[in-house]
Amino acid sequence: MSIVQLPSMDMYWSTDYMFGNLFIPNIMPRDRFDKLLQYFHANDSTKNQPRDNPRHDRLHHKRPIMDIVKKKCVDEYQPHQNTSVDEALIAFRGRLGFRQYLPAKPTKYGVKVWMSADSENGFANEFDVYTGKKGDETNARYGLTTRVVLNLTRSIANKNHIVNLDNYFTSFQLFEILKRQSTYARGTAQSNRKEFPARLLHPKCVKNQGDVKIVQRGKMVAYAWKKKEVIYFLSTADDPTEVGAQVPGRQKDGTQRQVQSPSVV
Repeated sequence: MSIVQLPSMDMYWSTDYMFGNLFIPNIMPRDRFDKLLQYFHANDSTKNQPRDNPRHDRLHHKRPIMDIVKKKCVDEYQPHQNTSVDEALIAFRGRLGFRQYLPAKPTKYGVKVWMSADSENGFANEFDVYTGKKGDETNARYGLTTRVVLNLTRSIANKNHIVNLDNYFTSFQLFEILKRQSTYARGTAQSNRKEFPARLLHPKCVKNQGDVKIVQRGKMVAYAWKKKEVIYFLSTADDPTEVGAQVPGRQKDGTQRQVQSPSVV
């Protein structure tokens, strides 16, 4: 089926001249295949906790295969220094208790997967399927986004890697924890994050396109940079004295000119 792809599953057993497939019906009847597909799983159901137990695993039927794949992804590949953590969505519109609706994504309905990928080539180092809130979360004293990043970067801890994030994950608490693990981080930041420097939030902090203001506390550096709007950054991986590349910026009259950016960009 991965080689000969048809629009629907039933077409593999079709007697239609156009869609008929002689190979698959000779292996097993359609109804037999449907029943195997309906009940197929790769784990012992009796070992899973009841649904009302906080330790109940919604992916118990697939957990052994997923664990093997995740271990291979870590063991067989040495990632580059820069890695990125973000969420991905596997398209799915069927009945599923942890199906997500993400209106900002091109595919809006599906299974949400937290992923850590190599910034050089997109290789997925680690991943974790989001099945909803659980009662036995590792690092439960932290918020969801902090737990996600810590769980996905365990294999690269204490190796001087750099984790790149968007403003959904970026926080002072997370960056401090990663720094103690000799893992550095950078990312766009939300201005209302706890501990974000108030002096960078003043309306006249950065007036003109290309202006940048920087506040530093130890290895932690916060930036306010104006391109079209003001963008905030947080980093423990960049030298605040270094200047970054010039990037195209649109003017009010519609023309474009090169705009100086800080190194974190």
